[in-house]
Amino acid sequence: MSIKSSLWYGSVLLFLLCSSLTQGQPVFTYGNSSVDKTAFLRAYAKNNPDQEVTERSIRDYLELLIRFKLKVKEAYAKKLDTLPNQKAELAEFRRQIAENFLRDDNGFRDLVQEAFTRSQLDINIAYVFIPAPSIPGKKGQSPDTSAGRKLAMNAYNELQNGGEFNQVVARYVTGADAKTNSGNPGFVTVFTLPYDLENIVYALPVGGVSKPFFRGSGYYLFKNLATRKAVGKRKVRQVLLAIPPDADSSLVTSMRRKADSMYQALVHGVPFDSVTSRFWYAGLASGELPVFGVGTYEPAFEQAVFALQKDGDITRPLRTALGFHIVEQMEAMPVDTDALNEASLEILKQQVAADPRMNLSKDKLLAAVKRSVTLKTNPVNETALWQFADSAFAGSKTAMIGLVNNNTVLFSIGGMAVTVEDWINSMRARNRNAVPASQQYRALLLQFKDDIALAYYQDHLEAYNEDFATQVQEFREGNLLFEIMQRTIWDGAAADSLALKKYYDSHRSKYFWLPGAEAVIFTARDSVAAFSAYAIIRQSPGRWRDVLAGMGDRVQADSGRFELAQLSMASLAEVAAGTVTLPRRVSGSDGYVFSYLIRPYKDQAPRSFEDAMGFVTNDYQGVLEEEWVNRLKIKYPVKINEAMVQTLYKAK
Repeated sequence: MSIKSSLWYGSVLLFLLCSSLTQGQPVFTYGNSSVDKTAFLRAYAKNNPDQEVTERSIRDYLELLIRFKLKVKEAYAKKLDTLPNQKAELAEFRRQIAENFLRDDNGFRDLVQEAFTRSQLDINIAYVFIPAPSIPGKKGQSPDTSAGRKLAMNAYNELQNGGEFNQVVARYVTGADAKTNSGNPGFVTVFTLPYDLENIVYALPVGGVSKPFFRGSGYYLFKNLATRKAVGKRKVRQVLLAIPPDADSSLVTSMRRKADSMYQALVHGVPFDSVTSRFWYAGLASGELPVFGVGTYEPAFEQAVFALQKDGDITRPLRTALGFHIVEQMEAMPVDTDALNEASLEILKQQVAADPRMNLSKDKLLAAVKRSVTLKTNPVNETALWQFADSAFAGSKTAMIGLVNNNTVLFSIGGMAVTVEDWINSMRARNRNAVPASQQYRALLLQFKDDIALAYYQDHLEAYNEDFATQVQEFREGNLLFEIMQRTIWDGAAADSLALKKYYDSHRSKYFWLPGAEAVIFTARDSVAAFSAYAIIRQSPGRWRDVLAGMGDRVQADSGRFELAQLSMASLAEVAAGTVTLPRRVSGSDGYVFSYLIRPYKDQAPRSFEDAMGFVTNDYQGVLEEEWVNRLKIKYPVKINEAMVQTLYKAK
């Protein structure tokens, strides 16, 4: 990714913010503009979803927000928002997100409240899915829902009469289906399951069994095994000794011993970051996992992780389907129990808005839309209107029937007149020019009114939905940030080779190579390609170009000088000319990487101007940006409301 792209994505991720049109007492002002508490907290929550609210995090973000707002204000001053590309991109973004906001706000608030209540509780569930038998001889093998329901009801009745869950399940799900169609996935919480299944689970008392619920091609039954106060989320890092699914017992035993040795090293003080180099092997992976809650990983894995008491605690070697894990807790993130915490509530709103459960509120939208918009119906003789429609669909050139013609106004909305011609054209488009039956006209006209009302509402969403207006403004300001940074900082700095060279000459000591090696780094699409290339190159390193030519796009190479971190090596002791490292899997993908080391560099060495160009350009852009922001602070004086700032973190 280029330096410009990196700056752009970093800016957008950090600074997609709310509208500068604020009300109430401001957190800060800049020139004649301001940002109030609600706007600040909305922006903070969006950009810090997993971070604890502290004075430091609030004040750090305050400075970032001030700098962002100053740059955008200058972009408006230069009228960059009037550029054709800015208008076109904003219109396309608005079109893309409008669908997400066609919802009923009261229903949305109910969903947010429901999600908050459910977030306070984790439920340990068992389930069974009983496929409905196929109807013999029916095309597509449609499920026989009546027969499936009978089976499911039999199972439900047995459970209601005291049958043990696993034994009952075994009688109704057998063979290859048993493993995938039943089990105990462990604890779940809000957003873990599809919403219809979540509703069933959260309605069950402890020990309760749900009635059969048809979904897909069969029936679900759930049992509530236990409930507990929600444990929240965890940030962890792990070491994984991967074991192939077809591994024999000797390999499993070997990996268990290796895992035990790693665990003993850790408990005796070996740093977590270095234990992997001491016990290296091809199937070892380590690193930080994304923040997660219950219902994300295997029950055994989650049980061990959530049993850790404090940061720094580690699990004993834990076996899962992937292999042996050793996990260290980095941070415990408890569930917020304060329903009035604005920052946490904002995060929850965003989760609900992104969840498929939002489809339920859309059904309520139309009624709300019709209450919101002003649609005035014009009295029209229906008999004449239906006759005119018949004539139009028959292809007649009738100018008028009664008092009805193409220009007759049926209704108006927001000052816009909607005519008979508009309605007939709509029916043609909806029916693909087929002639609708005349008895359908009244229903089609009502549907047309609903469609027009909804379209008008969508075109004027900013006036009806604050969240939509906020997101549109976020995108507008994010785009303006990119535009003005491109014009003011990035293009100028990258093109000014004399200034870059002068900056490099004044800061040579900043730019150096760390120890490493001249090497070729190979990236393979999968394990077969990786180990095939590895075997050949290890035997004849000088043939690596021939290997690439023979493997097409399955293996790619990048040659040059690399530092230890880029080579994924822990110490210089591993670096030797001619070494070909074992392929290792790239975290989060099917790809593998390995290296052919040509020449080691044991010592730190200066980078030339050419080698340091990327770093120099980035640093010089930073200098120009800092000077520019300081000028903006003079042009648009910033005043921070310290009393208001303190309320942002003291109340949390």
